[in-house]
Amino acid sequence: LTQAPGDDASLIPLGDLFKTVSEGALKQKDFAAAAAYAAAALLTHKAANATTGDFMDQANAIYLTAQRDLGNPSVPATLLERRQAHWSYVEPRTPAPAAWNDPATDASQWLQGDSPIGYGENDLGTTIIPKDDPSPHPQVGYFRTILTVPEQSERRSLEIRLRRDDGAVVYLNGHELFRDNLPEGPLDASTRAKEKVTEQNETHYFIHACNAEHLQAGKNVLAVEVHQSDLESSDLTLDAEIILNPQSPALTIQSLDPTAMIKALGPVWEKLPKEIQARLLGAQK
Repeated sequence: LTQAPGDDASLIPLGDLFKTVSEGALKQKDFAAAAAYAAAALLTHKAANATTGDFMDQANAIYLTAQRDLGNPSVPATLLERRQAHWSYVEPRTPAPAAWNDPATDASQWLQGDSPIGYGENDLGTTIIPKDDPSPHPQVGYFRTILTVPEQSERRSLEIRLRRDDGAVVYLNGHELFRDNLPEGPLDASTRAKEKVTEQNETHYFIHACNAEHLQAGKNVLAVEVHQSDLESSDLTLDAEIILNPQSPALTIQSLDPTAMIKALGPVWEKLPKEIQARLLGAQK
């Protein structure tokens, strides 16, 4: 650290070192140190103009996780991880109950399955029809899961990353949030998705930013209605990832408290050459 010249070539491995230390601190549950070293990693790579690739997202995730464990209620929280949802769903080829997406509707007797859910793909957690089912494939699926939001969490915005094949409409506590690859207007079992999902997009997660006005502390019902694009479609898929109050690395850098970082780094900061200290602090501007 004391011999680093402060050019871009030396800053990048220094940032890598900071991130490695932050990962270790997080495992040891030293959340203050994890946040400080992750912040230093972000600033180091920003100062070196090395902000592409996965590094910034990984360091950002460490920082935000540490801040959340420190009790900061405003940082992002993952409400639903990919491949982790447990769904209640209407039996295939059966009409959905009235107000099926309303939280007041009892779904306790519906079929149950894990994400990803659907049919016709090899990586599904639950297949809703047998592979050798000779009947026509279902053209629509109705799915619900529970999101639990901590009482102390701020609720400003949501980022929903949706894997859907072909089209879907998403509801939160009975309120429509958005449609993806579906037409406007009333929907029923005969509604077709606007486009067929291409093979390269069958496992893609489409990102949607949403207002969190319908999200409440405690239990929430997320409901998703998935539609096929045509009668000959061989697969139907659903999975989701949901982030509360999403925050990019750039926003994290803007919100950093340099004084807290310097204090937490302690002697490590003092050993950094003044030129590197200046570049890290300047990276926030």
